[in-house]
Amino acid sequence: MQPQGAVSAQQFTVFIIGELEYAIDIMRISQITQPQTIRPVPRAPAYIDGVIELRGAVIPIIGMRRRLGMEPVPPTRATKHIIVQVDRQLVGLIVDEVVGMLRVERSEIRPTPEWITGPEAAVFSGLCRRKGHLVLVVDLKALFSSKESLELGDLQLDSDKDWSDEAPEVEIVEADGVGDDVDDWWESD
Repeated sequence: MQPQGAVSAQQFTVFIIGELEYAIDIMRISQITQPQTIRPVPRAPAYIDGVIELRGAVIPIIGMRRRLGMEPVPPTRATKHIIVQVDRQLVGLIVDEVVGMLRVERSEIRPTPEWITGPEAAVFSGLCRRKGHLVLVVDLKALFSSKESLELGDLQLDSDKDWSDEAPEVEIVEADGVGDDVDDWWESD
């Protein structure tokens, strides 16, 4: 019997990068938005694509494809920015597509398999199933080293610049029907 007040299930937002599905605990997500104009930041660490301004906050943006060792691709209609909280800092993650929500019992989350190797293996806390597909659960704290977390904090502290001037528009590339059924309810703005 489970103690009163204990949570046996966990909810995730599921997204796609490349050919695989990934998940982040919904409690760590601030919002999911359409791609914003990303402004490059001089001398920013290589893993940071730039920053966006969202509701007055300047948020560092990380391309998840590059972070996981994949080749970056131009955004499509399905591309999203997932704004998450990591160590009290808001960070944006660029993902190929958000595909839905997933609620799983904690007992259904398996350890990360041994065949996932390399530096990217450390960013997964486990895996589960969704509609017959394996879903890798992302550990946001493990996504950034201690040094990188400090760099993210420094970047935000140094970002008092007014970013509201006119910037070039983000070019959206059509991808053979991908993203045609994007649900507008994901957009929080």
